[in-house]
Amino acid sequence: MVSRTEFLSWAHRAPWAVYLLGPLFASFGTIVLGLLVLTFIVKLMGSGSAHSPTFVPGYFNQLYKAIAGFNVSLLPLLLGWAIAASAVRRRMKPLWPILGLFIVALLCGSQTYYIQWSHAPNGLEGFGVSWPFLPHGGTWTLAAGFRVLNAFCFTAAVYTLWNWHRPYSE
Repeated sequence: MVSRTEFLSWAHRAPWAVYLLGPLFASFGTIVLGLLVLTFIVKLMGSGSAHSPTFVPGYFNQLYKAIAGFNVSLLPLLLGWAIAASAVRRRMKPLWPILGLFIVALLCGSQTYYIQWSHAPNGLEGFGVSWPFLPHGGTWTLAAGFRVLNAFCFTAAVYTLWNWHRPYSE
């Protein structure tokens, strides 16, 4: 039964899909979901015409900061811990989980949220997210580099501690 590959999990048959594509889609999907919530609030509760600023509710700024803070600070840690727990449970060799941790840290840590307020109170011109590795995405900042390094080192340390005495599968 062990020699038959159809009984192996996806993590063993296609580790690139589980530890690279899975975290990539999960982190990108969470970021897009947060932006969709903000867009829904602007479209539903905002008022303004096409060529003037949109007036948003007073709680929009706090919600924007909460979503941006979650996606930049907590999301890489949560996804990193999920990757580490999955890899340790399945006794994976460290190559694919470490690459997955780096992808999550890079995507979540390097993102920059921006918001453009108008001169009117609660007047919103636009908002969004950008990454420095995409065209027209901005530049790398020291803070973004620190966030990527911090998220990767912390999740890799957790993975290493969990994996300390677990033997790898062949």
